[in-house]
Amino acid sequence: MNEIEIVAIKDEEVEALSDICKTTFKDTFEHDMSEQDLFAYFDEAYNHKVLLDELHNQQSWYYFAKIDGEVAGYMKLNVGDAQTESMGEDYLEVQRLYMYKQFQSKGIGSKLMKQAFEIAEKENKKKLWLGVWEHNHQALKFYTKHGYKIVGSHQFIAGDDVSTDYIVETTL
Repeated sequence: MNEIEIVAIKDEEVEALSDICKTTFKDTFEHDMSEQDLFAYFDEAYNHKVLLDELHNQQSWYYFAKIDGEVAGYMKLNVGDAQTESMGEDYLEVQRLYMYKQFQSKGIGSKLMKQAFEIAEKENKKKLWLGVWEHNHQALKFYTKHGYKIVGSHQFIAGDDVSTDYIVETTL
């Protein structure tokens, strides 16, 4: 595999962002959620207006992981009021970190996570946190490998589907 490049996502890439958001979310949750709930979530979270608003938010960052110019994965980070839970000013949230199936287990997630740690340090944050679905054992193993520990839980709502996410955090 060639070198992984991490790049900030630009407005003109919103279609590619929407595509990877929908595809990777569906790949992860389609067996545990109705199609109706999946599409309701897509309409709410991954439409172009919402994504462009998030790209313009000064408290959020979106990154693509690319290999030979091809989008392989992406990550969204939040601080301050952009966080999905009020965790305080010492925290940076890794709200989304997903790879296309064919690029999983190739070190891309670790490279994105390294970028998250670098942004947290640059922004003078002491902790990183995220919500991860309680049944996503592969993701839980990944985050544990990167120093995250379960500190709580919250509900994740997609359409009419309500699931439990563990809240995991780590310290810089």
